[in-house]
Amino acid sequence: TKGGTLTFLTEAEQFAHLDPQRNYTGEDLAFASGYLNRTLTQYTLSADNNEASQLVADLATDTGTTPDGGKTWEFTIKDGVKWEDGQAVTCEDVKYGVSRTFATDIITDGPSYAITMLDIAKDAEGASIYKGPYVEDAAGQAAYDAAVVCEGSKITFNLSGPVADFNYTVTL
Repeated sequence: TKGGTLTFLTEAEQFAHLDPQRNYTGEDLAFASGYLNRTLTQYTLSADNNEASQLVADLATDTGTTPDGGKTWEFTIKDGVKWEDGQAVTCEDVKYGVSRTFATDIITDGPSYAITMLDIAKDAEGASIYKGPYVEDAAGQAAYDAAVVCEGSKITFNLSGPVADFNYTVTL
């Protein structure tokens, strides 16, 4: 059914985070991916552990392709996926979501795979030169834009080295 109100009861004190860039605990991830978030790929929702470990496409049309052994990963956003206001979910929306991971002064906790895997130069201390979408920095932004590329509905991730299971990483 389209629309409505989601009410849930939990025995936990509270969720650690529901921001997709900060959420990184198993139970919270499972709840959010089942009810709140969409990601490029996802695990099958199932009570069966074997079935639940299967990777499937979510926002993407498939589980991703890599033309070069894992250094570059490509995903195509499905047609017809919409935000709650009816606007289409775009490649640029996904790219922006990933960029928030780099704003470590604002977005605390959560996985840092994008920071460690994307082909973005590091500063003298070994930190990414890109500091996220909230910092005005042309060089950092250019580095991010070269690492995460949108062409229509296709998003390409250029990694600093091969990552054979990067398509599992984009579930986060």
